[in-house]
Amino acid sequence: MKDCKGRYLDGRATAVVGTHTHVPTADARVLPAGTAYISDVGMTGPRGGVIGVKREQAIRSLATQLSERFETSDEDPWLMAVLIRCSQPLRADAIEQLLVPAQEDGSAPRPSR
Repeated sequence: MKDCKGRYLDGRATAVVGTHTHVPTADARVLPAGTAYISDVGMTGPRGGVIGVKREQAIRSLATQLSERFETSDEDPWLMAVLIRCSQPLRADAIEQLLVPAQEDGSAPRPSR
């Protein structure tokens, strides 16, 4: 359905950037009329957890079907984003995924260019 929205908005919007599952898709592209599109840009946060929470808690909640108080995981943080280049209004020239792990010392991610 997101692809359908992207196609409908092609040429009417500079970009259509979706998200929901927290897992980035590999379908970034510029559509024929110039709209940058990706189904799911991904989640900035801990990939070592399950959708951002400590994985043991998420697994226990799934296995027992009982409510669980979730805590944010701090394991393996990543920046997930897209960089869209535009040369004129409503026209993307390129879309590039950025999937960048945090530094070893825990400092903010630094994309390489």
